[in-house]
Amino acid sequence: MVGDDSSNTIIDGGLGAPPNPDQYGPVIDLNDGQNSTTLIKNFTIQKGSGSEGSDGGILMGGGSGPGPILENLLFKQNNNASVTSFGPSFTLKNSRIMNGYWAAKGIELHYSQTPLIENVTIDGHEEEGVYIGESANPIFRNVTISNNFGGGLIIEGVYSDPNNVSFINGQIKSNSNGGISANHANVMLNGVEISENTGDGGLVLNNLSSAVITQSKIIGNSTTNDGKGGGITSFDGSTVLLLNSQITGNTQNGSGSAIYCSRNNHVNIVNSILWGDDTQEIYLDNADNGSDTLTVAYSDIQGGQNSVTTDELGIVNWGSGNIDVNPMFVDTASGDYHLLASSMLINAGHPDSTDSDGTRADMGAYPYLNTYSGPNWFVSNNGNDTTATGEGPSSFRSIQAAINFASDGDAVSVSSGNFFEILILEAERLRFLDQVVAPLMGALMEPW
Repeated sequence: MVGDDSSNTIIDGGLGAPPNPDQYGPVIDLNDGQNSTTLIKNFTIQKGSGSEGSDGGILMGGGSGPGPILENLLFKQNNNASVTSFGPSFTLKNSRIMNGYWAAKGIELHYSQTPLIENVTIDGHEEEGVYIGESANPIFRNVTISNNFGGGLIIEGVYSDPNNVSFINGQIKSNSNGGISANHANVMLNGVEISENTGDGGLVLNNLSSAVITQSKIIGNSTTNDGKGGGITSFDGSTVLLLNSQITGNTQNGSGSAIYCSRNNHVNIVNSILWGDDTQEIYLDNADNGSDTLTVAYSDIQGGQNSVTTDELGIVNWGSGNIDVNPMFVDTASGDYHLLASSMLINAGHPDSTDSDGTRADMGAYPYLNTYSGPNWFVSNNGNDTTATGEGPSSFRSIQAAINFASDGDAVSVSSGNFFEILILEAERLRFLDQVVAPLMGALMEPW
């Protein structure tokens, strides 16, 4: 079933305004096991009424395996949930779900299924943006979940069959009651921004849940709830692996603005940044005689190991390569968390990890990728540290940037002029330089 265009082809379920809770029925009922040959495309689907088992926009159920394909749809003013599935692994793409009526969610999933939700915006619901029930294992790609009052993404799994949820390249932002809450679930986040969520902060893990977070940023989230962190909260035997990511600018009403743990959790941080959060970065509560374990390596942690507060039972493994220096983001006021070329986080990640340009990994979610590999590096007052490569006319603005990128046997040439900077000369890097050709006027040197 294909409409002309979602902007002018409307299927209206007739729900009044305000909605009548005694009027039930989805706009489109696919409850008879429709499969992947079913296509619904190019419609606005609005004003459907729902109750449990009879939901407002599109209802799917009664089948398994590949389900219907839903494409280029606009859902609005539906009651209870705009998209509900009780089994088939449907595909939803290039769509928007917005402004639900009366106790509305955006998407609700139950039972064993692996739906693909791609290029979708879910915003403006009184309850959750997405609710994932028992055994459902969705994949989200390029999805934005925002401005939902009941939370962004809520996962309620069961111990015997935990959910496996993948979220790739998207945003979960500005939701009340938290960004993500996972109970008996395994969550994989890659290239995700979790930002400006309130209530329960950015990410909460409960009851043996896990999160693998790579190349993601958790920024500007807040909670006023004691016993929860602004960025990440981990409870009751849950685990967190934070790789090449950053937690920045989060706030909490007590302790652990970046990460808060309580009762037998394991947190592992590698090649990541924890900086600029409200109170100390990490708090291990160890309530009820539970022992939390924290392992950190090759990461930039504001305050260093002193930023970690732990009760007597907490275990802190402070590994190699950790630093405590200003990350030198490009422009945090405008939300640009890329690194300047002068950042000491460049090529400072784990020696066995690499960025996509083949060099040693930078710390954080946004490496400074450089197609030039020397051997001659150039610095001038006309250069820049945001996009320059250091090659000839694409010179760096700072001497520190050239030192950061130089390798064994390279030379750094600095044009005449004043360079007002404090050079941090790390022996591991500086020993590679055969020469630095420059007046170095106004530069101060500080060993590291």
